[in-house]
Amino acid sequence: SYESKRIKDWSKEDIQSFFREKRIEPMLKLFDEDATGRDLLDYYEQLMTQQEPYNLIKQELQQVHNIFLSFQMFVTFDKEMKRFSLKSNM
Repeated sequence: SYESKRIKDWSKEDIQSFFREKRIEPMLKLFDEDATGRDLLDYYEQLMTQQEPYNLIKQELQQVHNIFLSFQMFVTFDKEMKRFSLKSNM
């Protein structure tokens, strides 16, 4: 299970499980099907350097995939990524 690994060691299956279990599955559309944990971590780190990360991905999901991203979903993604990133650095 992805829970016991560091993000950068996650497989594409781990990533899919993470997004499903955290109920943020629509956000999977932001990634290539074969994205790895390293890709996810790089994406997250880049995203959080942006001035308005929520609006950035909300717009992308809306315009490219016609998916509405709730702020709650974004907050969950951010919180869980922080939690696993901290774990990864230990």
